[in-house]
Amino acid sequence: MEKLDINTLKVSIDNKTILNDISFTLPKGETLIIIGESGSGKTMLSRLLVGIKPDNANINGNIFFDEKDLLKISEKEWNEYRGKKISYISQNPMAVFNSFQNVESHAVELFQSRLGLSKKECINKMIEEMKKLNLLNPEALMKKYPFQLSGGMLQRIMFSMMIQLEPELLIADEPTSALDYYNTEKVTELLKNLQSQNTSLIVITHDYNLAKELDGKIIIMKNGNLIEKGNTSDMLKNPQSDYGKSLILRKHYTRYKKEGI
Repeated sequence: MEKLDINTLKVSIDNKTILNDISFTLPKGETLIIIGESGSGKTMLSRLLVGIKPDNANINGNIFFDEKDLLKISEKEWNEYRGKKISYISQNPMAVFNSFQNVESHAVELFQSRLGLSKKECINKMIEEMKKLNLLNPEALMKKYPFQLSGGMLQRIMFSMMIQLEPELLIADEPTSALDYYNTEKVTELLKNLQSQNTSLIVITHDYNLAKELDGKIIIMKNGNLIEKGNTSDMLKNPQSDYGKSLILRKHYTRYKKEGI
């Protein structure tokens, strides 16, 4: 049974602490929500989980998955893990896509290398998943280049690709940040479906409605530190730390003010 086990993870760059003594465990098939303000270390943590390390970073601690320390495996081993076992959906999809390749080229390249499918199978698989995420006229979208698409559309296209790989662990960094209400509901439905398939999820989000829907466990981060952890439903109602109270209550107040409640 694969589980994620992070032990005393510390990261610094140019003597500045980015992550400080982070430890938690995510059993197979469970969901972890990570919340915190910008600069709290959330994205650095998620990138380390897929083997993306800053060149000048000083890293200590362990990240165990499938009984291997992900901080110590080779790039060749990462090629076996990345996508197949662990998939990552970036907050900034434009940085992930090659601007000289259209969507079809990205999908075919990914699915052929990871799933061993024919070109026709790759295209059909991608179109089928795009329809689930309300991407209209997917055949035409497949011919588009990244710069021709909105951030929200690219985010859903990236979801379509990663889901088809059937990873054991999916990491989603702000998966609904660029989406309207209707498409947020579609992505939420997709993530809940993955939960039902026993896929482990790590979701970084400022969307507390999404966090509430997915439930599971939650951790609060601030300035690279893990401030508080517990059950999502309990913590969203009654955070124990002063920072947790400030963060969550401020978010609720802002939402109520916008909605005129």
